[in-house]
Amino acid sequence: MFNGAVEYGSDKSARIKGIQHGSSSHFFLFMSISNHSLCLIVIQSIFDYSQRGSRAKEDCLYNFNRFIESFISCDRLILHLSESKLLLNENTDIEDDDAWNAPLDHHHLPRELVETMIKNWKVKSIGIKFINEARSMMQINLEDVKNWMTKLKLNAPSESVKKSKLNLKFERVDVDLSDSEKCAIGITHNKSDWDHYKNLIANIRKEFPTDEISITFSHWMQKSQVDIQEVFNNIVKTVHKEEQKELKVFIRYYADVKSFSHLNPVTNEEESIEFPSSIRFKSRQLDFSVENHPMHFSVRGLSDDGNSFIEKKKVGRRCNIVDSRNNCIIHLDVFIDEKDITALKSMVKSNQITFSKAVSL
Repeated sequence: MFNGAVEYGSDKSARIKGIQHGSSSHFFLFMSISNHSLCLIVIQSIFDYSQRGSRAKEDCLYNFNRFIESFISCDRLILHLSESKLLLNENTDIEDDDAWNAPLDHHHLPRELVETMIKNWKVKSIGIKFINEARSMMQINLEDVKNWMTKLKLNAPSESVKKSKLNLKFERVDVDLSDSEKCAIGITHNKSDWDHYKNLIANIRKEFPTDEISITFSHWMQKSQVDIQEVFNNIVKTVHKEEQKELKVFIRYYADVKSFSHLNPVTNEEESIEFPSSIRFKSRQLDFSVENHPMHFSVRGLSDDGNSFIEKKKVGRRCNIVDSRNNCIIHLDVFIDEKDITALKSMVKSNQITFSKAVSL
């Protein structure tokens, strides 16, 4: 089906740009199921055809499986999920203004279809990209018109998500939040409207079993920064949902320099936040450490006047949160703008407080 497909993209996120028919075996590094990609359009056409010719879910999956050619294989499957999908009923009239007040959620891919592609294409790793869209109804998504399939919901209550029956373990799952707002806020903020995204890690391990997960936050999308205490609190809650075991999580988080201070309610003065040596989580201690050597890299971002793109230098440190009992390790790389280093150092030299109490969960 995708023989001769060509990969494009500076960030190695493959897009299917051409399809040629053939019978020989073909291997691809990446296959991207994203809005408006030719790959998605072809899969949707096959799924629609399979549904029209079937009386039940089982028949549909049998027909879909026949069309998803086994002579294709790919190492990595990338799923693009809109965070702003309008949840409309089947008979909703989108011309009605009230329809646009329907609840929002991330797009729910048909889980059985994704698992069929994973199995037939011999996928080794998964990429998940959450995208915040203002007009998601205009986007193309893989739809289950007859509502036969299980919804792949990464933010559903974790107890409602069943474990995968594929008997596979993926090399890794990478979560890209560079264009995310709702998921990014949900897993770093207290009691936000998107708090259900704290089920993300638990659900990923049920739907895409793996021992290694990475999460990359946006260096430009998040507008409402919270202090680093709150970020650490909620990341620990998210990762340790359902007592995760044998897991490594690599996180890249971009903070504002103001995240490292807060207002002391007693003195009414700004105080910097000092890292503790341990974090108390559910009546036990998690080891906490900050590596000494700094990390440096650059990103492309808007200039202060917003008229051009410039190179912005970032500097950061790796924080390690270790649950020795369950062998669950969080490597959290926290970055700030290099130009803010002087301001941060001056805060550290002034009044300091420890946030060991603040991160007791």
